[in-house]
Amino acid sequence: MNERKIGEANPVTKDGVNFRVGVTGHRDILPEDIDTARQSSHELLSSLQSAMPATRITVISGLAEGADRIFAEVALALNMSVEAVMPMPLKYYKKDFDEASLAALDRILDNDAVQCIELPLTPGLATDDNNWPEGARNTLYANLSNDLRHRSNLLVAFWDGKFKNLIGGTDDTLVRYLDAVAGPNDTSIELTDAGGAPLNGEPLAYWIPTRRISSDELSSAGIAAHLPCWLATSGEQYRQWPDQPTDFHQELTEFDRFNQQYLELRQSDSLQSYGNLLDGCVDTLKGETRQFEQSNQAYVMADSLALYFQARSDRLFKWFSLMTALMGVLFLTYAKLAAVPVLLVAYLALFFGGVYLHKRGGKRQWFTRHLAYRCLAETMRVRFFLDLAAARDGANIHGLLATTGINKFRGFSWIRHVLQSTNPVTNFSALETATSKERIDLARRLWIEDQASYFERKTHQLHLHHQKLERIKKWVIWGLIAATVGLVFFKKFLLGIELGGHLSLKTLIIFLMGLLPFWLGVWEVYQSKMAVKELMWQYRNQSDNYSSTNRMLQNSTSLEYQKDLIARLGQTSILENFLWIINRYHREHEPPVAG
Repeated sequence: MNERKIGEANPVTKDGVNFRVGVTGHRDILPEDIDTARQSSHELLSSLQSAMPATRITVISGLAEGADRIFAEVALALNMSVEAVMPMPLKYYKKDFDEASLAALDRILDNDAVQCIELPLTPGLATDDNNWPEGARNTLYANLSNDLRHRSNLLVAFWDGKFKNLIGGTDDTLVRYLDAVAGPNDTSIELTDAGGAPLNGEPLAYWIPTRRISSDELSSAGIAAHLPCWLATSGEQYRQWPDQPTDFHQELTEFDRFNQQYLELRQSDSLQSYGNLLDGCVDTLKGETRQFEQSNQAYVMADSLALYFQARSDRLFKWFSLMTALMGVLFLTYAKLAAVPVLLVAYLALFFGGVYLHKRGGKRQWFTRHLAYRCLAETMRVRFFLDLAAARDGANIHGLLATTGINKFRGFSWIRHVLQSTNPVTNFSALETATSKERIDLARRLWIEDQASYFERKTHQLHLHHQKLERIKKWVIWGLIAATVGLVFFKKFLLGIELGGHLSLKTLIIFLMGLLPFWLGVWEVYQSKMAVKELMWQYRNQSDNYSSTNRMLQNSTSLEYQKDLIARLGQTSILENFLWIINRYHREHEPPVAG
């Protein structure tokens, strides 16, 4: 084995965020079941490839005998990449295999499409495994199980359907991944047919039933005792789908569209971004930069696409508002000034042009995509700096997605997969030093100070803009009042003032009295659609949050307190962003109706 490959990046065949498939399973699969297991693995991975042609699918495997290697070998045969996650440094892990098995392990690791990732020893373990306490190895295998759960978009389980409840074992990994309740020891799983029920954002696993040499019986749990099936849980109830759930397939499609759109638009030089989050962090992170690269990449992609679709969505709103305003001019001109047929033709042209623009924008989902990508970008930004300060445990991002219901919005449910896939590999040695003054100060300067300045500046700009518009509205309203008073008291006088072409000053005033309120109405609708007032409120609130946290950080010397402040700010910031997204989303989409 080429030790140089440990930790190196995979050769990039596709740009974008990887979709990660984790595997857990028995080492002692019954030989009669191996061919079926291979075939089921091939069918699953091939279907994922077909559903996600623009996405690189990466398999996470511990490369133990049996299930781990079967699945990894099938993935490599399909030209996928494999992350070989070792539960401990490789030199210790190799002691768990005999000579033949070790040779097979080395053959896989020597493949150029395989990246070897060593999970470090947990704090307190000696560097000599001969001095490890009893149960230490089980703890390290449990760490591998945790990595599978935290980074897999889909977990594949080669399992006999029986609960053993061994920490880090196949059923333990599956149960915790599904956030389920394990059955009593030596009992079989009981399944309920899900029918066409939706997932509702629950984690999804794929079960390939396999018998073990040590126990050649399968659980008698309906269809899954004989055929692979999809698994999720609802409380204590295990649900099964014989075919891929429809909403999961939709999430795969949207995940792939995210990667595809970024690639296509980048190649056409149509994207811009405010930069990347790694700027200014490299020296401090040193050898740990790789842990943050995936989060940074997802942020840059989402930010770029959000800006792209925001520009098109905003342009659509502006054109629609302008066309509506012009329709008012044409109608009132025809009705009050000059009944010329060409005005009606122009009116109809603008009307049908507006209908076309509205349908075009709705079909291409510019507005929804802008919101979804902005939601992802801001979440990735916050999570990046929470990880930098080792403060993520204090901010429940997935909980906020579920609590706000934003993960159930059409076009948003795939976001959880990006968050899952870009989770960094757990580095236990780094956790001891992660909460450091240097890192916290870096997060404060690069994130908190920067965002405080940004929101303060945007608040000021919006306030000035709002004041200017309010003054214009005030003058228009006073002008309308003056015009009304003039018509009441000076009607005959105004009628006698001819402006040419049989146009009197009275007629012109009436024309403007009809047009200006209409224009004000159009402007208010535009402001409402753009959520300008809500945005100003959000900017002001975010500015206060970031500024106050920055002051408290500078006045504190306790690292734990500082970390807690950063965690609370992250939680609040993400929630504020979600609330703004929800507000904007429901301006274009009717909220669900009871019943």
